[in-house]
Amino acid sequence: MSEPATNGNGHGPDITRSTPIADLPELITVEELARWLGVGRGTGYELIRRGEVKSVRLGRLVRIPKSELAELAR
Repeated sequence: MSEPATNGNGHGPDITRSTPIADLPELITVEELARWLGVGRGTGYELIRRGEVKSVRLGRLVRIPKSELAELAR
């Protein structure tokens, strides 16, 4: 059995535009959001800043709940 591809840093699955929502972790990074949407990292932060994508802050970390992606996909 092969291991799933990683996101380049050895942690978690490699997220692309074709990754099904069901296969995503419960919280994703802004970089993963950007890859999933097919936009740049700066655009991902801009979407969060404008309130178009809801996020949670864990200290200094910004994460996007999988449930928010399900809303975007509608």
